[in-house]
Amino acid sequence: EEDGEWVIIDYKTDYVGGSKTPEQVAARHKAQLDMYTDALEALSGKKVKERYVYLISSGDTVRV
Repeated sequence: EEDGEWVIIDYKTDYVGGSKTPEQVAARHKAQLDMYTDALEALSGKKVKERYVYLISSGDTVRV
């Protein structure tokens, strides 16, 4: 929680490489982050202000 709003960080083990950029890999998880956002806001009454996917294999953090 930051300044009264939520920040979601979702850690993923997806492989990043070849022709896939970190942004492309993180985008695959947007629907899941949408569900997390909806649930957290409904349960807590607080807004989600930022959402990130942290890609463990590459060390990249991508805002989604």
